[in-house]
Amino acid sequence: MTVARQLTAQLSLRKSLSYTGISHNKWYYSKTKRDMSIDKAVSDTVQKIGTARPTYGTRRMAAAASRELHIPVNRKKIQRIFHKLGWIEPAKTKKDIIVSKKKLFKPTAPNQLWQTDMTYVWCGVDGWCYCFNVIDTFSRKWISYSFDVTASKNAAVDSITNAIAIAKPDCSKLVIRTDNGSQYVSKKFRESISIFGARQEFIWHHTPQQNGHVESFHKTLKKEYIWPHEFANYQDAESIIADAYADYNSSRIHSSLGYVTPDEFLVSWEMKHK
Repeated sequence: MTVARQLTAQLSLRKSLSYTGISHNKWYYSKTKRDMSIDKAVSDTVQKIGTARPTYGTRRMAAAASRELHIPVNRKKIQRIFHKLGWIEPAKTKKDIIVSKKKLFKPTAPNQLWQTDMTYVWCGVDGWCYCFNVIDTFSRKWISYSFDVTASKNAAVDSITNAIAIAKPDCSKLVIRTDNGSQYVSKKFRESISIFGARQEFIWHHTPQQNGHVESFHKTLKKEYIWPHEFANYQDAESIIADAYADYNSSRIHSSLGYVTPDEFLVSWEMKHK
């Protein structure tokens, strides 16, 4: 069919088939068979990615499938596959979408604005344990975490200390946004931020959306990494969270970053701004 395809780029389909002696039926059968082969490859890839990344929507899945197959895969094809697999969720209503009334600091580069918060993890015989996380809002990078059996202010401070050691930011330009939880309003936490030379910014009461990046991150952390497991104890959870930390930054693509990983985004950004 190669000659016919080359000719169709210059001539009409009817003339091309006439010159090559190929019937219409044979031409369309070949095209349909080829399209079916591509569709199966895409469907298989979507199911494989979906098993590992169950929270991916159609946009992110289209980008992930394109990366995996090295061919363009459009969103409509993904939507058809999702419908066939029963993976389409109901659309959000206006009541589900809450818009913040307060405009807070907006970063223009990495390590200008971090959001931090705590989430709970059930650890079997050890009961509830607590994961304090720090997210860079510009790059979406999960900078650091502190996982502890107690929800202490010390663990909150440790998460920031770890983040500063890892990211090495210019703390004079760094804003650390928190909610009004007891750990973050504690004297020890506020003094630690001051010693580092950063500035702490509090969200308004009852407006978790102002800390939306870390809130969204916690949903992803639980859905993709924590909830698929039943931890027997703290050590089991600690091991999975360590694996999640590496995977989230180096393998999980983000729609807000143009469907690349946080690590890829940072490398690209740093090359452009040297």
